[in-house]
Amino acid sequence: MAASKVKQDMPPPGGYGPVDYKRNLPKRGLSGYSMLAIGVGVMCFGYWRLFKWNRERRRLQIEELEARIALLPLLQAEQDRRQLRMLRENLEEEAVVMKDVPGWKVGENVFHTDRWVAPLTEELFNLRPREELLHKRFGFLCNEEAAALEAELLGEYRFGPQQLMEIWGHACAIAITKAFPLSSLKRHPTVLVICGPSQNGCIGLACARHLRMFDYMPTVYYPKRSTLALHRDFTVQCEKTDIPFLSFLPAEVQLINDAYNLVVDAILGPETEPSDISEPYSSILLTLRHIRIPIASVDIPSGNQTYTYLSDSIYLQGYQGLKSYPSVLLFVRVGLIPWTCLMMPLFYAAATLCLSYLHSHFNYTFMYVLPQLARLTSAPAHWLTGLSALCPSTRQPLCYATVTLCSSYMHSHFNDTYMYILPQ
Repeated sequence: MAASKVKQDMPPPGGYGPVDYKRNLPKRGLSGYSMLAIGVGVMCFGYWRLFKWNRERRRLQIEELEARIALLPLLQAEQDRRQLRMLRENLEEEAVVMKDVPGWKVGENVFHTDRWVAPLTEELFNLRPREELLHKRFGFLCNEEAAALEAELLGEYRFGPQQLMEIWGHACAIAITKAFPLSSLKRHPTVLVICGPSQNGCIGLACARHLRMFDYMPTVYYPKRSTLALHRDFTVQCEKTDIPFLSFLPAEVQLINDAYNLVVDAILGPETEPSDISEPYSSILLTLRHIRIPIASVDIPSGNQTYTYLSDSIYLQGYQGLKSYPSVLLFVRVGLIPWTCLMMPLFYAAATLCLSYLHSHFNYTFMYVLPQLARLTSAPAHWLTGLSALCPSTRQPLCYATVTLCSSYMHSHFNDTYMYILPQ
């Protein structure tokens, strides 16, 4: 075997010399004690600033509470004065309306007490226009107020049109996430956003893009794309975020109910008169009238005038919830079943049991009808109709139980058959 040509590295005779570790000494910095002292000083300064800010914040809170306490009597007095003025106007109107009714006492107390009973909102605004009641309960903005607010934002505060659309779309998306969180959706969080050619269409496009960022799965139906630059910009932004666009809206309502959890109505704004609605939006409104999934509108619902519920509106059944946000009104209609009727199935079961018990003990047949949109009526017994009119909606179960017992008693004693209707 040939010898290796690699020279082996061997230590020199006498071994290696000592290592010069002092050749590259590190520069001497702060000692450990100095760093500890600096850390303690910084912590003490931070705690001092924290305690100082807490004292200042508490002082500001106390000052704000004192201001509220000082203004509270004045605000309460002004509110009481306004209520008394409205009550007096209502009494004067009642005196004019009921002047021909014999034995009618204007302002007669309905409670057997001498104490002051605060009037309800419906009592104060019962004789006033519907616009005032809606404005009091929900804070609706009329067309003039909305136009003045938009003009102020565009003029005095120098907001741009695209900036306003972005803010409104984001506010609508936030409202939808609060009204319909992801945890409340049983299936995939699919949302159908229907956009129109007006300003509401831009808001709907911006809302769809923000919903996509909030982990929803929006789908946009934009039947007539506008040629305005603002609409094109929002459309391109939705396309770049991979939001699908529908080429047509299914005429089969069940397909929409099965495919989506929510419909966002961004079709027509309050500036559109119902007489000006043309195709394809009239057919869209006709389709949306029959769906059973929730519908949210970014403004006055399409097909409605301000504060007016029209027969061709998709919200004919009424609103069950309202979310109000700055510069944005979000209407929510939870299907066709109002929130106030969630306890009705339980009451129906109780009424059925009572009727079965009476039937088994008295051998009488009671015929009852459970419609959804009827009033409580009992033609032979006029006092039952008066009872149902006096009972507000919050006391309907008690009214139903009273009607059931009275009808069964009169049936068993006078051998009359009464058909009564339990409304929704």
